[in-house]
Amino acid sequence: MEYNLKSLVKLEKDRINEAAEVFSRAFVDDPLVKWFFPEDSSRIEMSFSYFRFRIMYGVLYGEVYATSQDLEGIAVWIPPKNVKITNFKMLRSGGFRLMKDLGFELIGKLMSIGNFVSNIHQRLLNVPHWHLSPMGVAPEYQSQGFGSKLMRSMLKRLDEEKLPCFLETQNKNNAEIYRHYGYKIIDFTTIPNTDLQHWSMLRNPPD
Repeated sequence: MEYNLKSLVKLEKDRINEAAEVFSRAFVDDPLVKWFFPEDSSRIEMSFSYFRFRIMYGVLYGEVYATSQDLEGIAVWIPPKNVKITNFKMLRSGGFRLMKDLGFELIGKLMSIGNFVSNIHQRLLNVPHWHLSPMGVAPEYQSQGFGSKLMRSMLKRLDEEKLPCFLETQNKNNAEIYRHYGYKIIDFTTIPNTDLQHWSMLRNPPD
C-alpha cells in the first residue's frame, strides 16, 4: 500500500466534536486518562472536553488528519513553529471552556503534568521537529491498519522534509508500537506524585 497525505482527510473545525468523541473512546483505558478521570462510568464524558481542547489546538496551530470521512482514526501533528505552547494559544484553543467544564482542581492537575512533560520535551530537543500529539483509533477499528495509515502517511512527508518527530506516551504498549515506526526512547521517567511512567520518543529521518 502506498501511504501519502492525499489518502487522508484533513480535519476542519466543524468536526472537532466528532473527533473528540473518537479520542475519548480510543483512550478510555490509557493510563494518563485514567489518572485524570478515575471514574469508569464518567471517563468518556469527562475526557471529551480535554480531547476537544487538544484537537482544537491541532486544527488552529498544526494539522489534524483522519483516516476517512468516517473518522476511524485521527492524528494531531504540531509543526516546529508551534511546538512551544503559550498561554495565548491555549486560551484561543478553548482554555476557558475547558476550565469551566473540568473545574479548577482538575485543571490544576492537568497543568502540573503538562508543565512537567513540556519541560522534559524542551530539555531533550532544541532542533526543529514535529510533535505527534496525539494519535488514536476508535476501539471498533483498532488492529485494522488505520493507525499505520495515519502514521506512515505523515512520516513519508517528514522524511522528505528531513525533519524528526517527537512524541510522548504513558502507555508501555504504545511505546512498543511506536518503535515499529522507527521511534526510539530518548528518556524514561515516572511523573512526580503519580505512578505514571512517561516515555519520550524520537524518530529521525533516514540518512
